[in-house]
Amino acid sequence: MRRRGLLSTAAITALLLSALPTGPASATFAGHNGRIAFTIHGHADITTMNPDGSGKQTLSSFIAGSSVEYPRYSPDGTRIVFDASDPTNHPTSSYDIYSMTSTGAHMKRLTTDTSSYDDWGGSFSPNGRKIAFISDRGGNFDVWTMNADGTNPQQVTTTANAEYTSWSPDGHWILFDSDLSGTSEIYRVQPDGSHQKALTSLPFTGSNADWSPNGNLITFSGSKTGGASNVWVMNADGTHRHQVTTGTSNDYNTVWSPDGNWIAFDRTPFGSKGVRLIMKVRADGTGLDPLTGTSSNNADPGWQPT
Repeated sequence: MRRRGLLSTAAITALLLSALPTGPASATFAGHNGRIAFTIHGHADITTMNPDGSGKQTLSSFIAGSSVEYPRYSPDGTRIVFDASDPTNHPTSSYDIYSMTSTGAHMKRLTTDTSSYDDWGGSFSPNGRKIAFISDRGGNFDVWTMNADGTNPQQVTTTANAEYTSWSPDGHWILFDSDLSGTSEIYRVQPDGSHQKALTSLPFTGSNADWSPNGNLITFSGSKTGGASNVWVMNADGTHRHQVTTGTSNDYNTVWSPDGNWIAFDRTPFGSKGVRLIMKVRADGTGLDPLTGTSSNNADPGWQPT
């Protein structure tokens, strides 16, 4: 299985407010928005920038022919987990899971199998001690977990055709994509592999999901009846879906800001070739703002908690 490949504003705002908890939120993050990490396709780099798009800084640099994807921060914002294809480091595998500090130091390859398995799409558990990821080492692309240092890998799903992961703030669930139904849908499963459930279903498709910091909402890339993929938000149980972005551009790789007010994503403008830009938008659809230029090929945003 290969990777990547309307309500009124007032009504959406009311819906979001009604879904927020009345007591203290059990948030994974500290609630302050740090830098945004993203990838530069064709350069095999991870770059970070301020939330307004300024202050870009390259953290990693792999050799030509490598590929780097899906940077995700640890709950305390001090580390980044990502996947990379590095022919010099692991020539028999397409992708492995790596980690490094938020400044690009102490890079370490966490998956060390010697076969041609792919390991990718990682995310930290709320306490930072575990990483969920996707691997085909069991014969199919399934959800796995391991310790944050790469030890003790454990298979979570079986025959899931899974893509990407996002751990719920309370640690009870892991989100993933799967095309088990014949098209990409959002699923959740407990870390022990129990209570797997589809949260979207035809004629609706979904992918690239991420939990809100308070755990009540999920943002994802969604499409109805084969149209453009836009940013959507739904309750954590899959109910009350509403569309955040519109238009013919394809929006992917959604991720919440640590304060829960913004969603970052990458956009491929309709009809463009080799162009993907990082965008952000408020959860009610307002404040849409491009953070990288239209001449770039940037993707896979991850937002740092501080």
